[in-house]
Amino acid sequence: MSFDLIQKVTGNNVCVDCDNKNPDWASINLGVLMCLECSGSHRHIGVHISQVRSLKLDTECWQGEMLDFMCSVGNAAFNRSWEKDCPPWIIHPEEYPYLPFVREHYINQKYTYRLFLRKELGDQVSTSFTDDVHRGLESGMVMKKSAENFISPWQQRYLKFHVKEGEPVLAYYKEAALVSAKGEITLKDSIAGLLDPSNADKDHPHQFEIKTSSESEHSGRVFLFSVGSNKEAMEWVQSIRRHSGQVSKRSGKNEATPIMSGMELERLNLKRGLAQKLEEEGVEVAFEGGILQREAYSFGRWMQRFAMIVDGVFYILMEQGGAVVSALPLKGGNVDKYPVNVDREDGIKAGQFGVLCALAHLSLDAGSEANKNAWLEALKGSIQTITIGR
Repeated sequence: MSFDLIQKVTGNNVCVDCDNKNPDWASINLGVLMCLECSGSHRHIGVHISQVRSLKLDTECWQGEMLDFMCSVGNAAFNRSWEKDCPPWIIHPEEYPYLPFVREHYINQKYTYRLFLRKELGDQVSTSFTDDVHRGLESGMVMKKSAENFISPWQQRYLKFHVKEGEPVLAYYKEAALVSAKGEITLKDSIAGLLDPSNADKDHPHQFEIKTSSESEHSGRVFLFSVGSNKEAMEWVQSIRRHSGQVSKRSGKNEATPIMSGMELERLNLKRGLAQKLEEEGVEVAFEGGILQREAYSFGRWMQRFAMIVDGVFYILMEQGGAVVSALPLKGGNVDKYPVNVDREDGIKAGQFGVLCALAHLSLDAGSEANKNAWLEALKGSIQTITIGR
């Protein structure tokens, strides 16, 4: 079976999003394999992001160009890009395989909002932008379960992080405006986690807990909280982990010895070979011009660059005639009239757009609507669809 070749690609023995073994579902536009559970979440985010097929049932897919494409990417190479900037406190699906909303939330962060993507090679940017993006909650109202009040155990409290004597602390107040805290939770060596809503109080289904260290002043006490949604509960857990230094449980899917995929090798060779390519007889530049590139994909500064479309490849150069920053093969790629992860109502500018392929994603600004449309037309004219079957 030709799909055996896909399964043998580095990293494809484990689901691209969790630790389920031997995944037999695929995203044919991303070039990855996933388990049945994650394939459902991929369907929910839409075919404009991920196009799901069965590895064993849709056998007509796994031949010709599509087979070559699937074998050129692979889960390991894909996650080196898509999970490169995933903070250690993020909740992963394998932590709570019995909670579907955890899987949905993680996959939305990874694919819809692309929060974990690495910046393109050649970009010089500080890591402070990722801290801003993933900072999470610093304070907010919750319901706290009292260990002493049995008549009305759930009481509204205002939580706020701070540092006391060099150690992270979560203080809780009766009201947000109060200066004096009702109590404090020492977060050092604590464990924050979600509770299964099916086992929770029916009036407080969205719960999270903090298990304090047995060595702390709390002597291992467990603090229980309730909030308004599953999403809010996850945000609190991730924020507590960030402050306490707790590292989320993760699968070993990204721990294999790095082996450069076919597409990574192709991109590297393309970057190195542009000058020689331009000297070849008959090679034409389809479109070129100055452009702004967002140096950390969606959250960094805008930098002046020079872009070219040559022989079905989109090149970004430091300057005209300068070093190549990025090379994106456009076969199977896509363009977006909005750069991903920008507020489309008040943050978008007339000249901004995105260029996407399986292992690279660029946010660009052509300076005006007219220039953007010219780039989009040229890019779309250079993109070739990967055919399914022979």
